[in-house]
Amino acid sequence: MTPFQESLVVWTARAAVAAYAVSIGSWLWRPRTGAGSERARLVSDVAWTIAGGVFLVHVGLAFHYLHHWSHAAAMQHTAERTAQALGQAVGEGIYVNYVFLAWWFADLVLLWTWPAVRSSAYRGAVHAFFAFILFNATIVFGPPWWRWTLIPVGLAAVAALQARRLQPLRVQE
Repeated sequence: MTPFQESLVVWTARAAVAAYAVSIGSWLWRPRTGAGSERARLVSDVAWTIAGGVFLVHVGLAFHYLHHWSHAAAMQHTAERTAQALGQAVGEGIYVNYVFLAWWFADLVLLWTWPAVRSSAYRGAVHAFFAFILFNATIVFGPPWWRWTLIPVGLAAVAALQARRLQPLRVQE
């Protein structure tokens, strides 16, 4: 893999995470009611869609340039990176990545075709699972300095959730 190809793989992952962060930030910090709430929801939904698309590009680039469209090579790479990060070679995490990608696109289909079924509890479950996956991907595949970004990002997410719970629900007249 050339340095340019490696950069494409790395930066598409980072761009997907950045768009995901915009989506989560818009979702957590939006007003509960009013025009601002609707704008924030739209920003969150569009950023969520962009993040999913960029993540699909990332997976495609990784499979093309790094794994040469071989599931076995992807599983071996995952095992090697897991061994480097955690001291134990586990390649089966690649299956969790497949579920992650499939769930993301199923959720995007729901978002744009049948948004009413995406309850707050469902969205919370999606984002909890995705945060877990991003945490693990950062530990296994990210550079060491990224691990330290998890602390402030996690604290900011907890603060946003707490602030959202404390925000009064205003009834529109």
